[in-house]
Amino acid sequence: MTFGRACTIWWDEVGVNNKETGLQFRLDRLRELIGEDRILKDITPEIITGVKNARAKDVRTAGKGEDGEQLYRVITPAAVKATLVTLRSVINHAATAHGAAVRVFNWKTWIKKDNEEYDVRVITETEEALIWPVLTEMDEDVAELATFDLNHPKRINEIIPLSWPNTDISGGFIRIKLKGRGKLKDDPIAGDALDQLKLLRARRLHKDAVFTYVSERTRAYNGVNHVKGQRRPMTYDHFYKVWTAACAKVGITDLNPHCIRHTGATRAYWETRDINYVSELLNHADVRTTKRYYLKTDPEVIRDTMRTISENRKKKVSAKVSARKLKLVS
Repeated sequence: MTFGRACTIWWDEVGVNNKETGLQFRLDRLRELIGEDRILKDITPEIITGVKNARAKDVRTAGKGEDGEQLYRVITPAAVKATLVTLRSVINHAATAHGAAVRVFNWKTWIKKDNEEYDVRVITETEEALIWPVLTEMDEDVAELATFDLNHPKRINEIIPLSWPNTDISGGFIRIKLKGRGKLKDDPIAGDALDQLKLLRARRLHKDAVFTYVSERTRAYNGVNHVKGQRRPMTYDHFYKVWTAACAKVGITDLNPHCIRHTGATRAYWETRDINYVSELLNHADVRTTKRYYLKTDPEVIRDTMRTISENRKKKVSAKVSARKLKLVS
């Protein structure tokens, strides 16, 4: 069996049902690097190493500079790893499901567990400036949801089911179900996140659901009748679809919705330098988990955070100067 044929079979039987961001792009890149006509049993460890090295040098767009020039950045280790995971899946599926002859590889040589477990992908300010306007055009409530989540980093699946009966705006609490826990937890919110909820509350587009979307067509889906134009409670599938489409529209292929949580947590850490505070925000049961993910030095995050802190200081200084001038005048 050729590699091109194996990719086609894998996509039709496995990949097409996978909602992972950038999956089709990675599969196309593997076809380029390995070759459509290469026989599966002729794929050697040296070829796989070549694929990993080539992907590590690939770049993606990263917005534009002040002069309008297109900027690029090398793809993350997570993107390289994801490509190799896809390659492994294609080869193994061809062998186990279709009896193709392949070599047996020790995939740990190329796919490191540590990279998979602890890699954090952060949304830069440039990327945020590109993605958010597209989200707003496609679905206003999804944009609000994403903005809310950046200010108060939770898992998307924790925030999407939020209902008005479980929202206490006056007390500054929301009741959410955390991953791996059966009971609802009272989670404190404040600042921009609380302001965001107040705006949504004023609109009250649904009697129960905080986050909603408008059905695009009339149909029965998952046992529920959808009516075109009717507002429905937000679902993860809908958010994933809109988020992935927005990223693709601006040329970003390695951001999934969970990166929103990573971004909010990383920014919170660089702003406060308090890992225990960030751990509480994320509802991690053990602060060691937080440390593994977020005690890292990312030059872009440092740069973006320094800009934010600098702008905040300028605003505070400006406010003090204005107050002094007003006092002198009075």
